[in-house]
Amino acid sequence: MISVVICFKADVNSELILNIERTIGTDHEILVYSNYNNEGLCKVYNDLARKARYDYMVFVHEDVEFTSFNWGKILIQILADPSIGLAFLCGSVYKSNLPTSWVQTDSKYYRGNVTRYREVLKCNLPREYSTVNYFEIVVGDGCFVSGRREIFKEYPWNEILLKGFHCYDMDISLRVGAKYKLVVVDEIKMIHSSNGCFDKKWLSESRLFHSSISCGNIPRSINLSIKEMKELKYYSHISFLNVLYQLDQSFFEKIKYTILIIYYRPFNRIGWSWLFKLLRVF
Repeated sequence: MISVVICFKADVNSELILNIERTIGTDHEILVYSNYNNEGLCKVYNDLARKARYDYMVFVHEDVEFTSFNWGKILIQILADPSIGLAFLCGSVYKSNLPTSWVQTDSKYYRGNVTRYREVLKCNLPREYSTVNYFEIVVGDGCFVSGRREIFKEYPWNEILLKGFHCYDMDISLRVGAKYKLVVVDEIKMIHSSNGCFDKKWLSESRLFHSSISCGNIPRSINLSIKEMKELKYYSHISFLNVLYQLDQSFFEKIKYTILIIYYRPFNRIGWSWLFKLLRVF
């Protein structure tokens, strides 16, 4: 039996409740919270988790729609494996040590079956590498996080550090993933109508999180070669530099990461073009 936990921004979305009722395919309860007071997501999740009755728990966003039937039965079968800590519907096999989201890496390292804005993120499911119905990752997306009750008792949501609505999924991924496997479930499909909010508030919380003890063991990866790790390190620096430009961060920080990009690839014109652009502005 499954306890489904949902934090709504305000009023409850009855269509989502009906969608879960129609598709889950197993005994369940749905615990909801209307967050009129704008409480931090980790606190809300911990409060609702303490009220949950069942041995399997799912934390899901309010703006999703399940398109697979009997997904609860599939989930229970996977989570019954004691080596698995958390199951997601999308995530990545790589996480850099920069204050970036899991999506800010090369998309061929994504894993999942989530549709966003009618664009299917097939996430390069490498069937030839696995004979099971899930794929291992190192960090998952918070639109759907599931696990056994005992996992969330051992690793409660980090309401002490994370007071807002960002980085909670990376935090629990990295902490649980240090002891258990994290997986993306291949057979459960879902529509998610949001691409996330990567604004200055997100960057501030991301910097705070990435300076915490949870991030002491990143970068982290699954079955990647040294060459791939070097490529991803370079890609991550470019992605973060893009963030710095988009969010109008300081000149000196942009210079720092531009110089690092040139250092990693001195004969690539990308870093040099950014440097010349910065110097002209200065």
